[in-house]
Amino acid sequence: MENFKNDEDSYKQLCKSLLLQGLIKLMEAKVIIRCREQDVSIIESVIEEAVSEYKSMIVTEVKMFEGKDPEEIPCEVQIDSSKYLPSIDDDEHGCIGGFKLLAKRGKIVLSQTVDDRV
Repeated sequence: MENFKNDEDSYKQLCKSLLLQGLIKLMEAKVIIRCREQDVSIIESVIEEAVSEYKSMIVTEVKMFEGKDPEEIPCEVQIDSSKYLPSIDDDEHGCIGGFKLLAKRGKIVLSQTVDDRV
């Protein structure tokens, strides 16, 4: 059982890192996450920390935001609960983990799935 806990913690850390990387790549004020239904609670648990790290990074690394309060940086992240990515168990085209980030009403899609990253 201990190994499972470590695997879950590792996956949670991976999701946080993928979210932070995605936010940096997109630099959008509003981002929607589309993930597997079984990953919703894990991703919900890392959103706040990833957004906080993103805002802190932006004010220290991007000249345009230099000197601003990190709380002034707009960054809203929501999980799309109307449509989930298919799980590998449910569909031959499913994914093994991760998520997709959508911005600009779904016109910008950044895949942060484990399948695409491997």
